[in-house]
Amino acid sequence: MSNLLVEQNINKARSLVRKGKASEALDLLNSIIKKFPNNKRVQFVIQKLNPSQQRIDTLLKYYQNRQLGSAEQVALSLTQEFPSHPFGWKALGVILGETGRKVEALSAHQKAVEAGPKDAEIHNNFGNALRDLGRFDKAEVSIMEAIKIKPDNAEFHNNLGALYKDIGKLEEAETNFRHAIRLRPELAESFNNLGLVLVELRNYEQAQASYTRAIELQPRFAEAYNNLGLLLQSRGTATKHLDCFMNAISFNPNNIAYRWNYTILQLSKVYLTHKDYKESLQKFDDELTKLKSYITTERLNETSKVVGTSYPYYLAYFENDNRYLLEKHGKICCHVMKNWQEKNLTSLIDSRVNSEKKGKIKVGIISSHIHYHSVWNMFLKGVIENLDTEKFDLHIFSLKNKSDDETELVKKRVKYFHTGLESLTEWANKIKNSEIDIAFYPEIGMHKLTIQLASMRLAPIQVSSFGHPETSGLSTLDYYISSELLETSNSNRFYSEKLIKLPGLGYYFEPPTLETSEIDLSEIGINSNSPILLCLGAPNKFAPFYDWVFVEIIRRIGDCQFIFMNDNHGASEILKKRLKDKIEHSGFVFEKHVIFVPGLTRQGYSALMKNADLLLDTIGFSGANTALQAIGCGLPIITREGIFQRTRHASAILRTIEVEELIASTEEEYIDLIEKITLDEEFRKNIRLKIKDKEKLLYKNENSIRALEDFFESVGGR
Repeated sequence: MSNLLVEQNINKARSLVRKGKASEALDLLNSIIKKFPNNKRVQFVIQKLNPSQQRIDTLLKYYQNRQLGSAEQVALSLTQEFPSHPFGWKALGVILGETGRKVEALSAHQKAVEAGPKDAEIHNNFGNALRDLGRFDKAEVSIMEAIKIKPDNAEFHNNLGALYKDIGKLEEAETNFRHAIRLRPELAESFNNLGLVLVELRNYEQAQASYTRAIELQPRFAEAYNNLGLLLQSRGTATKHLDCFMNAISFNPNNIAYRWNYTILQLSKVYLTHKDYKESLQKFDDELTKLKSYITTERLNETSKVVGTSYPYYLAYFENDNRYLLEKHGKICCHVMKNWQEKNLTSLIDSRVNSEKKGKIKVGIISSHIHYHSVWNMFLKGVIENLDTEKFDLHIFSLKNKSDDETELVKKRVKYFHTGLESLTEWANKIKNSEIDIAFYPEIGMHKLTIQLASMRLAPIQVSSFGHPETSGLSTLDYYISSELLETSNSNRFYSEKLIKLPGLGYYFEPPTLETSEIDLSEIGINSNSPILLCLGAPNKFAPFYDWVFVEIIRRIGDCQFIFMNDNHGASEILKKRLKDKIEHSGFVFEKHVIFVPGLTRQGYSALMKNADLLLDTIGFSGANTALQAIGCGLPIITREGIFQRTRHASAILRTIEVEELIASTEEEYIDLIEKITLDEEFRKNIRLKIKDKEKLLYKNENSIRALEDFFESVGGR
C-alpha cells in the first residue's frame, strides 16, 4: 500500500513540474519523504528537481568572494539543468542586478517568482529589481507580498521604506524604517535610511542622531559617514564634515562620490574666522589637483554620476575673484561629461551656428526653478513672459518635477514644456533632439543636472545668467548675461564666458504683491521702541571679515537692534557665536542688540519690513530679491557696493530708482549712512517718500527684454 501511495505522489509531482509548479511538487515530495524517509524512489526524484548542495555552496562561495563572472556561470547552468527550481534564477537575478544589467535581472527574478511563489525573499528581490527600473507601483506590490509572507522581516520593511522615499512618500518611508528598526534594532542600514528621510523632512537633529547610531552599530559604514558629512556641512559645523568624508574614503577608497564631496566641500557654509576661509580656499585648490589626478580614464564613467552632486556654491559669498578656482573645477566637469557624452549620445553638437536655417530661433531654457523661487521671481519669469514668440520658439526644460501656479502659467504660454524625465540620458537626449539654437541656463550650481548638462555641448550657443551671480568656469558656456548696473568696466576678467551687459538693471520685474500677515514683534523678541535694523540674509552671506561693522554701529547709535534670521539647518549658530564673541568683547550686551527670528513667510517678511527702520544689505553678497521686497514695502536700504556682480544688486536697484544717496563705497561710509538715517528722523522720512515716488522705475523694464532678444538674434544664426 505504501509503495502505491508513493508512486501516485511521484506521478502527481511530475505533473506539477510539467505545469511549471515545481515548488508545489517539491512540497509534496518533501511531505512524502517525511513519512517514508528511506524511500529511494522519492529521494531520487527530489535530487532530480533540486541542485546539489555542493553546486549551491560553490555558487555562494564565488559570490561572496566577488567572483561574479564565475558565480554567473554556475547560476546559468543551474537554470538550464533545473529550470523549475527557484535558486538558480534567484541567484542569477541578484548577480545580473549587481553588474548593471537591470532588464536581464528583472527577467531572471520574474522566473524565480514563477518557480518559487511562496519564497518571500524572491518577491522582495523582484520588487527591488522593479524599483531599480522605476516601476514603482509593481515594486510596491511585490515587496508587500514579501511582507505578507514574512511580516516580521526587517529588511523587507527597510526596502519598502526605500521605495516610498524614492516616490516622495516620506511619512510612509519613515514609518517603515522605524518599523524595521523595531524588528531589528541592530540594523544599521535602516538607521542610515531613516536619516536620509529625516533630512528631507527637515528634522535635522534626529537625522544626525540616526546617522550617528548607524555608525555606532557598524563602525565601518562608509555611506553613513558620507551622509553625516553632508548633513554637518549643511549645518555649518566648521570642518567636522571633512572628518566624516575622510572616514568614508578610508572604509571605501574606490568610491568616487566620497572623494568628490571631500574635495568640493572643503568650502564651508559658514566660517568662524576669515583665516578659516582663506585656508579653505588653498585646501580646495590643492584637493582639486588631487581629484584631477585621481580621475583616470578607467574612472571617468563612474565620476559622471557624481558631477554636480556637490558644487563650490559657497565660493561666491566672499569678495574674491574666483575665476581661477571655478575654471579648475570646470575643467574636471567638462572632461568627465565630454567622455559621458561621447559614450551615451548618438551624435555630438556642432558649436558653429548654421546661418542658413530659417524660421524662429529656438531658445531652450534649462532650469530647476520654473516655479515660485527667487531665481524665478527676480528675472526668469520676466524673460519667459515677455520674449517675442513671433521671433522665438521657447522650449522649457523643467528639471525639477515641481509645479505650482507659476508653472501652470508657463505651460499655457509655451508650446514646448518638458518635465518629469528621470535620468541624465533622458534629459540630454531630449535637449539634443529638440535641436535648439540656444541653451539658456538661468543659473548653474543649484541643481545637479544643471552642472552635468551645462558641462556638455548640447546646443550651438550656450548661455548662463545671474541666477547664481558668479562665472560657471565651464568652457562649454559661451556667454554670461548680466547688466550694465551690475558690472564695472573691468568685470570681463571675472568671467570665463564672454560677458554681455544688458541695459540698466537687466531684468523685467512686475510690481510685487506684498500682502502682509499679522506680526507681534514682542513675541519674536523685538522691541518696537528701539530702532529695528534688518539683516535678512542667510548666515552664509555674513562674512566674518565684516563682523566689526556691527560693533561700530552699536557704538555710534547705542540703542538699536539687529534682526537676523535663524537657519533651518542650524548654521546660524556659528554666526550667532561669532557676533556674540565680537560684541561682548567690545563691552556691549549681545542679547540687547541682536535678535535671531524664526523663518517667516513672504507675507511675514513684508510685515516685518513695514515695521522696521532700515534694511542693511549684506556686505560682500548683496540681496536682490530682499532689496526688491524692501523697496516695495517702502523700507530704506543701505548697501556697500563692491566690484563684483554679487556685491551690486541692491546698489543697481537704488540707482534705478534714483536713490543713490543710500549707496556706500566703503564700510566706513556704510556705517555713517546707517547712523545718519537711524538718528535723523526727517532724513529717513524724506527717503521713504522718495522711494515710494520712484519705485515705479523698477518695474516693467522692456528695454532689457528687447536687448536680450537682440542678443539672441545676433548669436542665434537668423
